[in-house]
Amino acid sequence: MKDPNAPKKPLSAYFLFSQEERLKVKAEFPDYSITEVAKELGRRWAQIDPAIKQSYEQRYQESRRQYEQALQAYKPQKKKKDPNAPKQPLSAYFLFSQEERLKVKAEHPNYSICEIAKELGRRWADMNPEVKQHYQQKAEEGRQKYDQEMAAYRQDNRFEDPKPKRDPNMPKQPLSTYFLFSQEERLKVKAEHPSYSICEIAKELGRRWAVMSPEVKQRFQQMAEQARQKYDQEMAAYRQANPTPPVQPMANANQAGTGASTSKLPGTVPTTVPQPGGAAGYAALSGSDYSSFLLQ
Repeated sequence: MKDPNAPKKPLSAYFLFSQEERLKVKAEFPDYSITEVAKELGRRWAQIDPAIKQSYEQRYQESRRQYEQALQAYKPQKKKKDPNAPKQPLSAYFLFSQEERLKVKAEHPNYSICEIAKELGRRWADMNPEVKQHYQQKAEEGRQKYDQEMAAYRQDNRFEDPKPKRDPNMPKQPLSTYFLFSQEERLKVKAEHPSYSICEIAKELGRRWAVMSPEVKQRFQQMAEQARQKYDQEMAAYRQANPTPPVQPMANANQAGTGASTSKLPGTVPTTVPQPGGAAGYAALSGSDYSSFLLQ
């Protein structure tokens, strides 16, 4: 659950405009549905005088600066895990990795984290089925023990689901400029380098992004901005229909601004990159989602 004491993210220029203009639209068109109101707001925003639009951008930028200052001073309170809660059991592969990692590091002291992970994966794949069965049996025993302990823990009414449920009707966050680029370029990288690991694919994508010409990069920036505006319009309609919407998952740390996520895979570029032009924020993926994204 989101900390109620955390600084609130500022509204985008479009949302500031929508707040003021929505009442006018509803007064002019009292029979309009939520969707029609949102469409009309989007049309007016697209045709607004550039000078007026700039005033909303400036208001957003000022709010953004205040938000960033407040965020620097803010110290989040980490939710304490119940010490009585049963610990998740390790998988068969992790039980194997615990034992085998020290051997790999002893044999290859100069290996990076990615190289150690690669070697562990190779040894696991080549392992004798009888030996692998030993780890699978230990993992199953751990799982059964955990299930029993968790059933007792929940029965004691101490269990509380920490994950807020996301409304399936809530508009999806748009992808960032960098992820739109990655979607197109990832298949090319995999075709040119079929043996590349997740880390190596991420590195190569980051390298290509860094050396990309500004003209080509501009195309992805425009795609991201169009997606952001569409999201803002859909979100305005959603919030009007749901005055008190469910808490959004805190996966996106830079929804409304230019800050970049520091979430990384070892030895890779960040999973988000700073965006030019502070008026639009973009979605980020967690490290595990990013791994899945690269493997597609």
